[in-house]
Amino acid sequence: MNTPVREYGKRQMIDPPDGWRYGFPKVIPKDQMHRTLEWLVENGYPKEEIDRMGSHFYCRYWEVD
Repeated sequence: MNTPVREYGKRQMIDPPDGWRYGFPKVIPKDQMHRTLEWLVENGYPKEEIDRMGSHFYCRYWEVD
């Protein structure tokens, strides 16, 4: 018997490079996904780190219940 996945309970986690230094990973609200970089800075991640990596900046994402 297959158990259906509960989509309504999923939360998106985000973890930028060296995020542990700044309190990451954190849950990012789904309504903020369109402005991820700004949200990271507002939540304690240094803009200088984003700028330093330039086009090579990345984040890891995963869902949790």
